[in-house]
Amino acid sequence: MKTVLFFLIAAALFTFSCKKNNGSQPAPDLPYRIKNIQNGPEYKNFTYDNQGRVSNIDFNNGYYQFTYAANEITVQTYFSNGTPDPNWKYLFTTEGGKIKKGSRYLSNGAVGRNYFFEYNNTGQLWTTYMSLLDFTGDEMEDHRYYFSYDAQQQLTQVAYTRDNRSGNNLVKADSVSTTISYYTGRPFIQWKQVGFDFFGPASGGIQLTGLEIIPFSFLFLENIIMSDKAVQSIDTKKYKWNSATTSWSEASANNRAYSETDYVYDSNELLVKYKNISITWESY
Repeated sequence: MKTVLFFLIAAALFTFSCKKNNGSQPAPDLPYRIKNIQNGPEYKNFTYDNQGRVSNIDFNNGYYQFTYAANEITVQTYFSNGTPDPNWKYLFTTEGGKIKKGSRYLSNGAVGRNYFFEYNNTGQLWTTYMSLLDFTGDEMEDHRYYFSYDAQQQLTQVAYTRDNRSGNNLVKADSVSTTISYYTGRPFIQWKQVGFDFFGPASGGIQLTGLEIIPFSFLFLENIIMSDKAVQSIDTKKYKWNSATTSWSEASANNRAYSETDYVYDSNELLVKYKNISITWESY
């Protein structure tokens, strides 16, 4: 949403109190949540309601406001003058404490994106479907994400496919296979620590699938997607659909490694710096 999901204060402010995690197991589940994230001049300030849910996120040119009902969550973006941004309104439907579907609206009030979330028997996010619609309501693209987990319930594999509209039909276009590894004993950021714990356990964990598309409805922290542990590497293979042979062909492969020095922790083993992003926590 404009640079949607998240970011953060000068690293120098934290240097005197931060230390690198020594590889020990993460601290117990302490009552801390994110107060501020800053990346150079870009910032996000978080406000929570009395149930610990995020209620507002202020950023440079406006803010996000979260409204909770029995089985619905509305997220509206506002400009700094308090005027609603018609291009950035979301409505989510929850069931059993998890988001099951959602919509993002266009400036004419029509739905521009539909989201559907499915979970496995242990409550982990299993599949995500996202359809992109035009102003007339016709489906232009179909995006699908399939998630796999290891024995520690960490997201380790993501399969992604995209279909594009061609004439009256949707046809295969791109696919991506992603494998993720994590550092042992290095925590990252969980959904509950930003007051939006509606995607089940261990949901998230990758910045991108290889096509710069995030498998979640919206981002409120630039460059950060929730994960129990710090990512060590992301191996990505991209494929293109060959309509002549009706098969996928590999287009590219990439390995992205994340150094231990990308993650800096304080004495409570809370992440206070991730690359150039600085993070401030508050107890509650």
